[in-house]
Amino acid sequence: MNQAEAKSSASAAAGSALRPANSVGSDKQRQQKIATRCWIGLCIGALLTIVAWFLDQRISDALTTPTVRDRIYQVFALPTAISFYAIVVAILASFSNRRRLLTGFFCAVLLSGLVTHVLKFVVGRARPALGVGPESFDLFSLLGPNQSFPSGHASAAATLAVLLGLYFPTARWVFYFYALCVGLERIVNNRHFTSDVLAGFVIGASSVYLCVLLLGRHYFELRAHCPPTESKR
Repeated sequence: MNQAEAKSSASAAAGSALRPANSVGSDKQRQQKIATRCWIGLCIGALLTIVAWFLDQRISDALTTPTVRDRIYQVFALPTAISFYAIVVAILASFSNRRRLLTGFFCAVLLSGLVTHVLKFVVGRARPALGVGPESFDLFSLLGPNQSFPSGHASAAATLAVLLGLYFPTARWVFYFYALCVGLERIVNNRHFTSDVLAGFVIGASSVYLCVLLLGRHYFELRAHCPPTESKR
């Protein structure tokens, strides 16, 4: 081995020895930044909570008037409804097979929503809050009080729960329980009859499995990014 090769090997060894130390130092700095941000957020949250404690009644009175409440509902109803879908889309977009995942996801969601709202319009079942009984129908009705069957919330919850169960099978029962809670909430709040909720569950789950049959299982299987070294092999 000549002198030049000896120097290059020595410098390479020194560089490899310095890399772990540099990475450890950067990890510590990153952790310190995260800890600092957490403490700042905690202090700000605690301060806002204390201030709100003394303004609770005034804020409640201001926001619960019929006019203000209706305006807030009109502004935030749609963003609130699509927020969970947006979160799932963002998660699916992080995988290498995002195109197929998003195609399968939107096909299932749109199919479920289409079937649900067509049936709402055609059946025209009165909601429980109207007090006219479960056998009151106004066919082809565009009025919300007469669109009880099937439950849109239950249909959407079942669609998301089954989709998430396909993406993350080990946690599927957590998602199924979430859908069950949504359906129960709609019954307890007197927005739907039990059959409305069950029909929504059937529509949501059937829409997903129909898309799986038509598109294929690979449209609903997560595939992580491969590291550059593995992809080259």
